[in-house]
Amino acid sequence: MLGKTKREHLVEAVKFFSSKGWTPATSSNFSFRETSKNIVISRNGVDKSKFAVNDLVQVNNSGGLIKSQGEKSSPETLIHTCVYNQFSDVNCVLHTHSPTSTTVSRLCKNKGEISFSNYEILKAFDGIRRHDEEVILPIFPNSDDMSEFCSWLGDYFSKNGFIHGILVEGHGLYTWSNSIDGAKRQVEAFEFLLECELLETSVNRNRGSGD
Repeated sequence: MLGKTKREHLVEAVKFFSSKGWTPATSSNFSFRETSKNIVISRNGVDKSKFAVNDLVQVNNSGGLIKSQGEKSSPETLIHTCVYNQFSDVNCVLHTHSPTSTTVSRLCKNKGEISFSNYEILKAFDGIRRHDEEVILPIFPNSDDMSEFCSWLGDYFSKNGFIHGILVEGHGLYTWSNSIDGAKRQVEAFEFLLECELLETSVNRNRGSGD
């Protein structure tokens, strides 16, 4: 039996995220690098619980649709292409809208970033081998101007180099990897860490109110 195609593999991941409640309404967007000249990305306005292979479209490295037949790619396509153009070894970008990631992005926006260390699950991230290493998740303000947002993202990459993902305030999580499996694994790891962050914040607040 032939194995799954990359498109089928991505659809399977999208449906998993939907089952977890991380893609409400028609939110979220997902892509993989197909060739050096194009990526495959989710089209706009699709209920992810019903997502199928024909809900994927091709765009070039500038975000323009290839062989358009009236479809529209995600409005955030340029964020995906920005990541691919910056990191040649990234082959998959995933963006979810979970309640936890969205809430933490608002609670921690003034920090500008969240630092995770001393969690065993950090080994789920590309290149991380020890639990006491650090993973930084920066928090960006939201913007409907994708060119503006990508300029912020590009500036951050230029100053800081490779990171494993970002939070967007009031919006959700982006993460990327060299494979669909790797990016899916990192979505799950970030979701776990962000839930721990939210729980720890709640516990600390309750401790403070009890003093």
